[in-house]
Amino acid sequence: MADAPPLEETARAGGSRFAAGVLLAVVVLIVAAGVAGTLVTVFNPFSDWYMHLMMYGSILGFLLLYLRAHGKARPIERYATMIPAVLLSGFFSAILLDLVPEQKVFYAGGVVWREKTSLLYLPVALLLAGGLSLLVHCTLLRGGRPKT
Repeated sequence: MADAPPLEETARAGGSRFAAGVLLAVVVLIVAAGVAGTLVTVFNPFSDWYMHLMMYGSILGFLLLYLRAHGKARPIERYATMIPAVLLSGFFSAILLDLVPEQKVFYAGGVVWREKTSLLYLPVALLLAGGLSLLVHCTLLRGGRPKT
């Protein structure tokens, strides 16, 4: 028992592991939202599915920049990449929510009636959860870095 680390070091290591788990959850949530959202738009009458794919790609790009800034311990760069990622996640969730109700759309050269696309609630929930988790990781958990 004499070799046991002090309580403070153990707590700090546990906090770092928790922050790492939150960051992993963010990546999984955003990627899952992208896969689910793209599949929903490809297999339903959406003529602009590729724009959805690009929006998920933009969010993922900012997330990858956040990961790089986090790995290099650059707090200003971390905030500068977290803010657009969170804002884009919220903005795109609002766009997806607008696409859920049934509506007339221009598709395949004519106007068609697209039924309610309830499956879009899944990527909305995943995007919001991912954005909020990223916000928590960066601000409340301080990126898993101990206070100095």
